[in-house]
Amino acid sequence: MHKGVKIALDPSPVQIVLLRKHAGTARFVYNYLLAYIQEEYDKGNKVSTNFYQLRKHWNSVKAEAAPWWNECSKEAASYGCESLS
Repeated sequence: MHKGVKIALDPSPVQIVLLRKHAGTARFVYNYLLAYIQEEYDKGNKVSTNFYQLRKHWNSVKAEAAPWWNECSKEAASYGCESLS
């Protein structure tokens, strides 16, 4: 038998900002890579949607696409890649 446990989060105002930044980063990376894949398909290019290939592409463009990327954990961006793959 499995039991569920509910834990209420009570983040401070600073933690709320950080949670939103990290969630926003994951969503931004997801949307950015989705647009990249769609653009490449429209050009007739084959694009891998493999997690590691998406992450490699993101790492090559992140400085230009999101100059603020280093304000968040790299795992937030990685989650965006993983969600898309």
